Amino acid sequence: MGARMMLRSAVWLTLILTLFLGFILLVARPVVAVGCPRCFGLEKAADGVYVESGMPADARAHALQLLSQAESRVGRFYGGMQHTPRTLICATPGCFERIGGGGTRVGSLGSIGLLVAP
Repeated sequence: MGARMMLRSAVWLTLILTLFLGFILLVARPVVAVGCPRCFGLEKAADGVYVESGMPADARAHALQLLSQAESRVGRFYGGMQHTPRTLICATPGCFERIGGGGTRVGSLGSIGLLVAP
């Protein structure tokens, strides 16, 4: 009876872990993407900024310039920035969908992350 109980426990544990991982991958993808951008095909472009790995160099430069301008404007308006969120920039809608972005093509995870796509 001990082996049967262990097998039943192992099956339940596997089911619970599978459901938890499914939840993370389907519902909480943006949080996971901010935590591990490289896991979603993004690469570091600057401190705290990750871009889609296939993004052309001129588009990267333009995105970084726009981000710098936006941070300056926000800083001037509020007298500085308390937190700079990790920013994930996609060049394609497919990338944005892969990291769990919605239909608006921009998403925010409070002060920890900002997701942007065309």
